[in-house]
Amino acid sequence: MAGADDMAGRLKILLVGIYDTNTLSLAPQTLKAHAERFGYAREVAISTREFSLFRHGAREIAQAINAEGADVVGLSVYIWNYALILELVPLLRGRVILGGPQLTGIERQLLARFPALEAVVTGEGEQVFVDLVRFFCGEIPLRAVPGITTPLFQNPPPPALDLATLPLMYEAMLEAHPGLNWISFQASRGCPFGCRYCCWGGSRKLRYSPLANVLAELEAILRHDSITSIYFCDSDILLDHERALAILEFIIARKPGLDVRFEFNAEHLTDAILGCIERLPATEINFGLQTVNPKALENIGRRFRREMFEANFAKAAARFAERITLDLIYGLPGDDYAGFKQSMDYALSLGAVRRVLTNPLLVLPGSEFHRNMERYGFVLRGPDSFVVESCASFSREDMEAARRLSFWVAVAYFNTALRDALLASSKRQARPVTDVLLEFVSALPEDLQPRPCPDMVPGAREDYARRNAALGAVIRQFDALVAAFARYDALAAPVLLGYEDRFTEQYHKVRGFISRDEGQAG
Repeated sequence: MAGADDMAGRLKILLVGIYDTNTLSLAPQTLKAHAERFGYAREVAISTREFSLFRHGAREIAQAINAEGADVVGLSVYIWNYALILELVPLLRGRVILGGPQLTGIERQLLARFPALEAVVTGEGEQVFVDLVRFFCGEIPLRAVPGITTPLFQNPPPPALDLATLPLMYEAMLEAHPGLNWISFQASRGCPFGCRYCCWGGSRKLRYSPLANVLAELEAILRHDSITSIYFCDSDILLDHERALAILEFIIARKPGLDVRFEFNAEHLTDAILGCIERLPATEINFGLQTVNPKALENIGRRFRREMFEANFAKAAARFAERITLDLIYGLPGDDYAGFKQSMDYALSLGAVRRVLTNPLLVLPGSEFHRNMERYGFVLRGPDSFVVESCASFSREDMEAARRLSFWVAVAYFNTALRDALLASSKRQARPVTDVLLEFVSALPEDLQPRPCPDMVPGAREDYARRNAALGAVIRQFDALVAAFARYDALAAPVLLGYEDRFTEQYHKVRGFISRDEGQAG
């Protein structure tokens, strides 16, 4: 390790991540580890700094960054920290460079807004950062750096990186940051699905890290007892079945109690994969349903093979129904509130799933939807938001109705007794679950009716506090809510017995969020 004398006089580069609590952003760590393999990196001092989206405000972060005395500050920008970084940039001293997946197509817009911004990086950052280091060392001009946009020029991004060239970094990273609870991991890049609202991975061609490297990194992670959860941020870890099995079996052999989260397409779920998940009892299995509306599916570029989906869902439900979650999106072009409601009823008809996660459509920079906003009639919530307020088919009133329905489905699924009573009542009445739920909710007292309802999976940092506050108001009166349902359907009383002991993990997690927010406010 370089001493203070070795660091003196060298140009200082600080790479900053702003993410969740008890974890690390991968981008700053990867850029640093990759660049330091090259000889010219010894001419600069590269360090990283991590901040929590939920614990730190723009002024506090700026004060800490400025105190570092870095000559160059690089910020990794994502949808969750975009608005915060816009607040942060004017407060920073030194040369500031932005990079990250949410900047594609809006580079010049950001440079015009922040004249002090030196450059914006587009595309995968590893090679760009290495060439930036060469520029800072005087080896090459800035115009020779790929993926760079400045007020004077814009260079195309570099070719896709060979992932085999990336160094192993988790052992050193975790030793430098002890006590982390969870960590993100990426075993591949790219996404083959081409959803029009997304630009995940920047390419439809999937590239894999060598399996030996993946297992070596996992070995380093699993040696740390504090790590209780890994999130694989690949587009679909199950696309290569044999590779997925090798990864999951490796984890099971070393830490079978680990919570492993990953994205997948229901079509790729096999009996062997289900067997692995069964041996990872903490692992949630999520089906990304999004919509069953044919027109909306066509517009977003997705397929829904109902028979295959239901066959694989039934296999999963037979083994671990209470570990299954489903995703739905509202605000899709070609959809409306009636269509979203039908998708919700379909999701709720599938059985006693753990919860249904709903979120408003996000139109991300770099996506086809972002390039063709007018074609779909997208209206966003504000100039610095990517959250859809409405589109040509989904009005503002529809969006509010979808948020209200989503809110109350989430509340009902906080407690398995209330959920089961709701499903049983729907079955007895031979009516859609959403009709029964909304009829019940409409008769509740005003103090149990948040207006407007929040998004349940927020699309931006500022939306989390609104969601938690609305949920807190209902959670504090959950006894009254259960009593009201017993009055609504007298036959539900036996199902509701003992509801006090049937709150879900998500309920307790949200209570923790609420306590955190109240503590920070106090």
